[in-house]
Amino acid sequence: MKKYLTGITAMVIAVICFAFTTPRPAGNAADYYWFSYSGDNSSAQEQQLSRYTQVPMNPNCNSANILCAIRTTKDGSGNPVLDLDASGHVTTGAHIQQVEFKP
Repeated sequence: MKKYLTGITAMVIAVICFAFTTPRPAGNAADYYWFSYSGDNSSAQEQQLSRYTQVPMNPNCNSANILCAIRTTKDGSGNPVLDLDASGHVTTGAHIQQVEFKP
């Protein structure tokens, strides 16, 4: 009888532990990718997907006013999803998590 009681208690504890775990958020680190940017500081070039190349990690950028890289989600074709400000420049938003600039 003790064996059954111990087994049932263990199952109840397991159910309680799993019932109160918080679900993983939808946007996790695996959903974001680094893309390096090769273009000038014009909003027209920043909006061209061909100017972005996926890279395995954050490229070596230093803060300045020319776009260097973005960390964003990808569309179904593997292209970066861009968030733009009112003037048409790339900015952080719903898709872009981080923007890096080069000197």
